[in-house]
Amino acid sequence: MALILTGWTVMNGCGDGTTETSEVKSICGKTEDFVPVNNYRGTVSFVQSREEAVGRLNRNCSGTYIGNVGSYKNLFLTAGHCGSKGQAASVEFNYEASADGPVVTVKGTFIESSNSPDYALIQLNSNPGVTPTTLGASSSSSLTIIQHPEARPKVVAFGTLSGSSSGSRIYYAALDTLGGSSGSGILNTSGQLVGVHTLGGCGTSGGTNSGWTISGIRAASSIL
Repeated sequence: MALILTGWTVMNGCGDGTTETSEVKSICGKTEDFVPVNNYRGTVSFVQSREEAVGRLNRNCSGTYIGNVGSYKNLFLTAGHCGSKGQAASVEFNYEASADGPVVTVKGTFIESSNSPDYALIQLNSNPGVTPTTLGASSSSSLTIIQHPEARPKVVAFGTLSGSSSGSRIYYAALDTLGGSSGSGILNTSGQLVGVHTLGGCGTSGGTNSGWTISGIRAASSIL
């Protein structure tokens, strides 16, 4: 695995003997279609209720607060290439344009991290005071990612499930991400977290970005 913060090139094994490399930019098309979360006025009803669980991790990744699982408390789900087991974490919640309150920073520690599937779990030192996002197993034709691209204030982007999605991998088209979006939760139309974004693949003429499904992550995790 290689992570180069300057230029954001990420290489990860994919579990099928291949290696994928994210692009420096993974915008799908010629324009960025991000919408600041507090400016969103569209028809996806769960954006405002789900965005509060999304945090900026160590100022170079994104992730989602998923709460308590069994005996594990205050868990935050992100990408494995964002940190290794035992590494310190700092998560900023409410880092937003036109924020409705102060930024809340919560420290924690990576307690599980994997390259294939590419995911990590952080145990936060305290409850961040936000509603956790529910994990789901069923994807949908429309997908949403709330994220911190290039460590910017929180935005939302929308796209569609690609027909090539299968097994533990999930692919999506017309859904913009950038370096810094790694670890963001992929949400279905019910607002459930069904995957973790890890790789860019889009370009000006199209293509797909991709991540790992919650079902694939659960199969590998001793915690989830």
